[in-house]
Amino acid sequence: MELHIVKRRFRRESGIATLMIAVILMLAGFGIAYFTSEIVLDDRRIVSNKTRADQAFQAAEAGLELGKAALTAPFASSATLSSGSSFDMSIVKSGNLYVVESKGTSDDGSIERTLKFAFAANPATSAPPNVPVISRGGVSRNGGITAINNQENLTIWAGSEINPNNSATSTYISIDEIPNQLSSKRQGKDVSYGPDIVENDPNLANLTEEEDLLRAFFGKDLDDFEAIGQSLTDTDDNLVTLDQTSGGVFYSSGNVSLNSPRADVLDEIRYSSWEGANGPIEENLNLLLASLGSANNLATGIVNTLPSASIRYIGSPDSPVTIVADGTIDIPANVMIFGVVVGRKVTSNGSATIVGGVIAYGNASDAVDMGGTVDVVMDKTVMANTGAGGGFGPVLGSWRDW
Repeated sequence: MELHIVKRRFRRESGIATLMIAVILMLAGFGIAYFTSEIVLDDRRIVSNKTRADQAFQAAEAGLELGKAALTAPFASSATLSSGSSFDMSIVKSGNLYVVESKGTSDDGSIERTLKFAFAANPATSAPPNVPVISRGGVSRNGGITAINNQENLTIWAGSEINPNNSATSTYISIDEIPNQLSSKRQGKDVSYGPDIVENDPNLANLTEEEDLLRAFFGKDLDDFEAIGQSLTDTDDNLVTLDQTSGGVFYSSGNVSLNSPRADVLDEIRYSSWEGANGPIEENLNLLLASLGSANNLATGIVNTLPSASIRYIGSPDSPVTIVADGTIDIPANVMIFGVVVGRKVTSNGSATIVGGVIAYGNASDAVDMGGTVDVVMDKTVMANTGAGGGFGPVLGSWRDW
């Protein structure tokens, strides 16, 4: 009897132990399953966050690349990529540097990355001499040319005779620190040349090759300019239209008449390098505006309004052009060019303005042949920026991801 009772009690206790073990194993299984699922979910979250962080970073990098391109041509400041991520880009000029900041955002907007990179202008060529008109040959024709140079006492430099056809010429320089003083004038047979005009200079006339002048002034020949320059004709041999957004080096393998769009207003953002440069603005351009018949006035340190009623702009003070041709360059009427025009001959039959310089490397007696009324204004800021026409490059050590 007692043995039977002990056996039944043992069986009950054995069943409880089995149940407890089963419960413990079940709880352990649930724990392992939960822990495993948390690991999987965490891994997914990590992968998802990494993917979105990469999206934001790549979008920010795309914004930097667009910002670099926007330094030489207009681009939108924001965009959405095919992945759904997006960026917002801004450019801030600090001295000679352009700081591009790009904020990339993931497709769901949960993660943002901000990148910054500074860029500076690369020199494409040496800056040309600070002389408005240079001709290896002569300066001719029945029109008139006005050369203005308030920074250097040299306005026209020629290897041959100036104005053999009794055309009108006037030059203005700074005398006794007073700008825009008439220095030289030729009207018909009445000639009064000041020390700012140099003609029949053997240093120019005796150059054995045309391109020696280019090598001396720019350190490059025509082949070099063709290699680094943008073509003035497209693949269909159509003339490329230049405007105020154009900048850098342009090349033509033959004669070219510059093409420019309709009259426009010079955007204020395109002459920020003139800020604080009171000399070039107040000294040169006041006379320039007067010669163009403009009633616009100049504020101290910056141009408020430039003449625009019938003016078509090529280049800008911040991004001037260097136009080089293996032939004759003809400048059309009602055009204002910021930069340097370099050709075997340079001609014009209308009213035009070049803020920078004209260089003719040919030795013809009419290498510079102005049949209209042409103003050439030397501006040091524009000339310095002309030498920096090789695009923009990153500044080492300026990359930031915060």
